Amino acid sequence: MLAILVCGSLCQSSSRGWKLSVFQVYSERFRHLKAPRKLRWLPTVGLVELTLTIGDSEPLDFKVTPVHAALLMQFADDEASSAAAMTAAQNSQEAKVVSKTAAQLSTALGVPVPVVRKKAMAWVSAGVLVEKRGAAGE
Repeated sequence: MLAILVCGSLCQSSSRGWKLSVFQVYSERFRHLKAPRKLRWLPTVGLVELTLTIGDSEPLDFKVTPVHAALLMQFADDEASSAAAMTAAQNSQEAKVVSKTAAQLSTALGVPVPVVRKKAMAWVSAGVLVEKRGAAGE
């Protein structure tokens, strides 16, 4: 059961339909076995262990909440989807910069913008993300 919870929390933004159907099936079976009890899923509760390698630096180990991990995965998804851009950046020896607004992250994760900003600040203070303000203050 723990593996399903962790996977479901991490896969929350990219495969929301899959996650809901797996949890719904499990909840339904639990309800039939343990009637009248029901499960109440808490997707923000948990711990995710991450090992990040940024550039040529040593790997960094983090233990974070699923929301923190999902937020960071939003940047990893962009890097994986643009392999041609990464190859061009490697050839020119320039670092690839992925930027997203708090509103974009909020929409992708399904959490309010203030929560996204608060969670992102943890990654900024760890030196994983860099905060930049746009012309509109976003």
